[in-house]
Amino acid sequence: MQETDTAQTDTAQTDTAQGRFVVFEGLDGSGTTTQAAVLADRLRGAGRRVEVTGEPTTGPFGAVLRQAIERRVVVDRFALATGFAADRSDHLNNPANGIEQALASGSWVLCDRYVMSSLAYQAGDDVPMDAVVALNAGFRIPDLTLFLNADIEVCVERAGWRSSHDELFHDVAALRRVDANYRVAVDRLRDEHPTVVVDANADRDAVAAQVWAAVEPLLV
Repeated sequence: MQETDTAQTDTAQTDTAQGRFVVFEGLDGSGTTTQAAVLADRLRGAGRRVEVTGEPTTGPFGAVLRQAIERRVVVDRFALATGFAADRSDHLNNPANGIEQALASGSWVLCDRYVMSSLAYQAGDDVPMDAVVALNAGFRIPDLTLFLNADIEVCVERAGWRSSHDELFHDVAALRRVDANYRVAVDRLRDEHPTVVVDANADRDAVAAQVWAAVEPLLV
C-alpha cells in the first residue's frame, strides 16, 4: 500500500471480517489526514486490520504530481488531471501494494483523497468537470466517502498559510474555486458514491464522533 504517512497494520482481524474502502475528502486544512488517523486507531481497537493511504501517492506517478503541486514542474490542468487518474489506477491495481489487494485480504482501507478531489481540484474553465469524470470512470466506488465540510477561513487558519503561492492551490482564490467544485462534485457523485457530509468546523473530537457514527454501520 502506498502511504501518505506511515501506515500500520493490525493483524488481530479475523479472516471472516470484510474489508471496507472509506475515503476522506475536503479542502486543505479540513482535517482529512487527522480524521483518517483517528478512525484508523478506533477501527484497530475494534479488531479490524487497517491500511491508511492517500493521493497523490508516493509511487512514481505521485512523485511527479507532487512536483507539479509544488510548482517544480509545469503542466496544464488537463495533464494534471490525467496524471492523477494514472496515479489512481496504479494505487488501486498495483499487485504489490494496491488498494484492491488490501481489500481482498480483508483489510479496511482509509484513503485521504480520491476521485471526488480530482473533480474539485482539476476541473476549471479549461477542463470541464465532465472531462475529469470521464478520466476516472470505472474506478472502484468507495463503500463510504466522508466529505469534511469546513469553512475556507477555518481551513486557512488550520493549514497555517494565507495567500501563499508556494504550492499550486495555496491561495484563497484557488481554494474558493475548489470549494465550489467540491459542492458540485458531492451532489453529482452521491447517488453512486455513498457520501456523508461532516461538519468539520467543530473540534477534532466532535468531528471524529460524526465520522464514527457514519462508519460504525459498516462494521456489521
